[in-house]
Amino acid sequence: MIVKKSGCSAQWEWMYRRASDASRAVVPRPGWGTYLQGGCLVTRRLELNGRYSHLTPLKDSTAFVTGDEDAIGIGHYPREHNLKLQSDDADEPARGRRNHQIRSQLQ
Repeated sequence: MIVKKSGCSAQWEWMYRRASDASRAVVPRPGWGTYLQGGCLVTRRLELNGRYSHLTPLKDSTAFVTGDEDAIGIGHYPREHNLKLQSDDADEPARGRRNHQIRSQLQ
């Protein structure tokens, strides 16, 4: 679900995956998850945003652990939507401990 109005946006998703075929090169990761993110333009070229996500493996999965991630970020559009610099600061689970990450990307 996505809602956009007056330079602000909110997005929510719920996901479910049932996977049991371990014969492939990729380890199956059955589970469910959800996330909510939102952002708002504070000027014509500057956006503040935040995200929260939750992931839970199904009972028969050991490929990953239950975890939550929260992040805050900032986006800058120097050439409107033709160029975007995005940075965020996130805490996410990593096998029973928290993993703090600062990420930046240019699109």
